[in-house]
Amino acid sequence: MADTKEKGFDDVFAVNPDENNIIATLSDPQTHCAVTIESSRNGMILFTANSFTKDHMNFVRTDGIGYPHEGVAMEPMILPKPGREKDFSEMTIKKDQPVSYAIKYHLNF
Repeated sequence: MADTKEKGFDDVFAVNPDENNIIATLSDPQTHCAVTIESSRNGMILFTANSFTKDHMNFVRTDGIGYPHEGVAMEPMILPKPGREKDFSEMTIKKDQPVSYAIKYHLNF
């Protein structure tokens, strides 16, 4: 975990998709609810809603009161190639070259 003033996650992780392009699973051991993310991308941002407060949120269930870390976002992304020279070739879309990416979120309740 990064040392953020909010004391939560707001970090980028390098990931390696498995043979099914699964890069992450977030699960709750009490309810057995889970979300699995499928993507061919090699990075993921994990953010835990560090700045949720009653001043910034409008939650119906809690009478408009939000609490830090009440939510989480997991966002696949493409990381630049490592090395001394900045290589963004995998992140560059060339003119007239169609590109397609898919991100799938599998929910389990």
